[in-house]
Amino acid sequence: MRGEDAKGLLGGDMAFILRPFPKIALAYIFYLPDEDFSASVTCLFSANADHFMPVDGLADTVEQTLKIIISML
Repeated sequence: MRGEDAKGLLGGDMAFILRPFPKIALAYIFYLPDEDFSASVTCLFSANADHFMPVDGLADTVEQTLKIIISML
């Protein structure tokens, strides 16, 4: 999926960009828990993603990539 570090670009405690398809990028921004907030993850699609795939297909892609990320942890 050709992942690349993007913490400096996107912020968060950890961030990276995956490219599961040639013209679609997914950006994951991770925030670790602290005393005020629980851990969270935000996934952003590239602005052109809906031109190449229906939104429900994009949601399935996010679900599958998250399963892979969790299995790697």
